Amino acid sequence: MYVWVAEMQSKTRREVRGMELEGRVQHRRARESMKSAARAMCKAVNYWRMEIPRILLAPKLKRNYDTLFPRKMAN
Repeated sequence: MYVWVAEMQSKTRREVRGMELEGRVQHRRARESMKSAARAMCKAVNYWRMEIPRILLAPKLKRNYDTLFPRKMAN
């Protein structure tokens, strides 16, 4: 795959189509798998940013942490 993920996400569908025609993106499946890879990466980053610190924090600190960084409400 020739194109970076970020570049990929910022392109409109028409632009990406043009790039496919130029041969910079091999085919649609490569593009789709790239998108899901990017999505998975974001999930992993969010997990490390939000969950791991919460898990590592002591219970006493945890209360303060929750007021600073409230969890998303489970609806």
